[in-house]
Amino acid sequence: MEKIMKISVALTITLLSVPTLAVADKAAEVNKIISQMMTDNYAARAIGSNCPSIRTVESKIGKAAMGLNKNLANQGYSRAEIRAGTKGIKIGALKAAGKQLAITKGATAGDKASYCNVGMTEISKKTYIGSVLKAK
Repeated sequence: MEKIMKISVALTITLLSVPTLAVADKAAEVNKIISQMMTDNYAARAIGSNCPSIRTVESKIGKAAMGLNKNLANQGYSRAEIRAGTKGIKIGALKAAGKQLAITKGATAGDKASYCNVGMTEISKKTYIGSVLKAK
């Protein structure tokens, strides 16, 4: 009887952990999507703060962030997956990644013209980064 009880408990634990693993996998996907968007936002902010002829449109960033939850739900992610995906996001690391992304795209620290060039390229390509930038 005790052996059956142990097997039953082990089986129950196994069955209960399967959905948790699925949520964890989906949460990792959500985390990646959110992190990419935030990195892009910080890249746009780096461009806007370093180029005198381009500004970052914060209201567009805010609107995109507010719509992200709905977009993720429309992609099939559950509330639990979205909530779990927001945990562990490191803002400082994403800010650094955003600055690095601007550099990867061709900006050079201290060179305002290079940030302007990157910004104008992003605007002309109609990328997400370009969509939250505006030439003055």
